[in-house]
Amino acid sequence: MRKLRLYLDTSTISHLYADDALDKMRDTNLLWEDVIDGKHDIFISPVVIDEVESCAEPKRSQMFERLGRV
Repeated sequence: MRKLRLYLDTSTISHLYADDALDKMRDTNLLWEDVIDGKHDIFISPVVIDEVESCAEPKRSQMFERLGRV
């Protein structure tokens, strides 16, 4: 079976730590587990990297850590 290829924008990555939107955080973390397990291929643009770089700490480091795992 072919892997689903996903283009992620900044809000998707940000939802990994969305304490104010628990449903979105839960669903995004479940999706991320599938990505780590190799079920999906993800793609992000340089614009997403720029937007993550502009986030405040510790969220910036947390998001780059997660991106580094895939």
